[in-house]
Amino acid sequence: MNDTHPLPSGEAATHRDAARRALSLTLFGAFEARLGDAAIPDLQKRDGERLLALLTLQHGHPLKTELISERLWPASGSLDSLHQAVSHLRRALAEHAWRLQSPKGILLFDLEGVKADVIAFDSAVVSRDIDSLKLAVGLCQRGALLEGWDEVKDPWILQEREKRRRKHLDALKLVAADRMAHQDPAGAVTYLRQYVNLNPTEERGWCDLMKALVQSGERLSAISLYENCRKYTQTKYKLDPPAEMTDLLRRIHSETAAPPEESPQDAGTLSAPRGALLLQSQFYVERPTDKLFADALLRHESIVLVKGPRQTGKTSLLARSLQHARATGSRVVLTDLQSLGEEHWTSTEAFCRALAQDLADQLDLPVQPADVWNPSRGPNRNLQRYLCEQALAHTPASLVWGIDEVDRLFAYPFSTAVFALFRSWHNARALEPHQSWDRLTLAMAYATEVHLLIDDLNQSPFNVGLQLTLHDFTLDQISNLSARYGSPLESEDQLQRFYQLVGGSPYLVHRGLYELATRPMDITSLEAEAAHESGCYGDHLQRMEHALLHDASLCSVVRGLLAGSPCPDEKSFYRLKSAGILVGDEPRTAAWRSSIYKDYLQAHLQ
Repeated sequence: MNDTHPLPSGEAATHRDAARRALSLTLFGAFEARLGDAAIPDLQKRDGERLLALLTLQHGHPLKTELISERLWPASGSLDSLHQAVSHLRRALAEHAWRLQSPKGILLFDLEGVKADVIAFDSAVVSRDIDSLKLAVGLCQRGALLEGWDEVKDPWILQEREKRRRKHLDALKLVAADRMAHQDPAGAVTYLRQYVNLNPTEERGWCDLMKALVQSGERLSAISLYENCRKYTQTKYKLDPPAEMTDLLRRIHSETAAPPEESPQDAGTLSAPRGALLLQSQFYVERPTDKLFADALLRHESIVLVKGPRQTGKTSLLARSLQHARATGSRVVLTDLQSLGEEHWTSTEAFCRALAQDLADQLDLPVQPADVWNPSRGPNRNLQRYLCEQALAHTPASLVWGIDEVDRLFAYPFSTAVFALFRSWHNARALEPHQSWDRLTLAMAYATEVHLLIDDLNQSPFNVGLQLTLHDFTLDQISNLSARYGSPLESEDQLQRFYQLVGGSPYLVHRGLYELATRPMDITSLEAEAAHESGCYGDHLQRMEHALLHDASLCSVVRGLLAGSPCPDEKSFYRLKSAGILVGDEPRTAAWRSSIYKDYLQAHLQ
């Protein structure tokens, strides 16, 4: 039986009118709401426009009425103002009034069938296929999200605007990279120009644009871009353009002029390798992990973990990645756990207060931890509330919190609770979407194998974060670095001998090249002194020996390895690997990281 009944003529006309009067919303550029071909009148009255925009940005998810009142009327949080705005908006929406629904205590806006540019944009960037990303870029052509709206009156706009700006930039980079991968540098130029205009503080954008211009044959445009970059960086930061751009400029000029003869590295400009390299150091070696780290921060991953043996360059990598985050508009805090005093390690309370104070000091927050710390909440809750309600609330941009030397925390009984807290901030992105957790990225550097020290990985950040491993230098990277030191390794044979001596250990490589470049010695002399206390690696080798002698069980394992025995268990293998003494993927593939270590320990531990 057909239960369908024909509509009365009046209702049929109403439904035909509704079909013709589709609801469309434009939030990029000037805000606009239309029914069919006509703009909805009087939306600005009683804040109906602001309410409609806020609800649209929630993608149809319900919001508590108290939260809406606090956002739209922060001075009073007036529910009466909200009720009046809802009534006015329903009248303005006419036949679409049913979309505005208010079950008890919440409010939502049904967006099914509504044409809203911000919804289309958000869906496009989530899909991440190139055609969708191009669509997302096109939607942004009208202007910034809610352009012209008062961020002081409505601070929630700043957060929403920054979220879409980041996604817009990400889309531009991905589409440009796709064009370059398809041998279409001219197509990439279009997107990279937009990227640089929107984000001139990021050096990588300038470099990629200049490279695309060169590859597309636009040499004059590339030179002009270099000059524009130079003016910008000199005026704003008193810095020269990135070295990569200078190299491209030289390449352009070398097409019509003979390249100048390279002079050997001036020993007076070198300094012995000690700790992290300066940001402007010409001796920093980029590895694949650099780009992965930078891209992760650009995507605003919740947790980024960088693991590598001792003296692999983790701190240098962290410093550069954080600088890249600053250049792309993020606020950055760096906490080096080595810098905390003994008093900060006495309890969870002392440690959490130290972290909170570090946030306050580096972000210049108006409210200090001592002003809001409530002993009844416990240290973890206090730190979490301070981070959310003070650090994130007073930081409209994304916040990247770098934590170096995380290994120190493993030794303390409260480490499990602290790591569980870090993990909870990752979970909060899904559990508390109305908060600002999606603007926080934790970037942590460590050397220890986590599974040896954490009983329950489900309560730690180490199985939800993006895990990156910083590997030793390759032969090609050492060859490139040797050129920067003035090419003290003069032949392929010398390069191979050097690699066999030091392996890929970044510290051993840098120190060896420094010695070859600044002392009257050759590779044979370096081989002769490398494993001796009096040689250039003497202090480094003695510290390694000292650490082993203070751990009888590990020292016994090393003696067994020197005698030809295999590594006896997983724990000792990973501890020696984390210390930078062994390399390999598992105990049965364990090998000495450098012949220098094997020779020195053979002479001193047997």
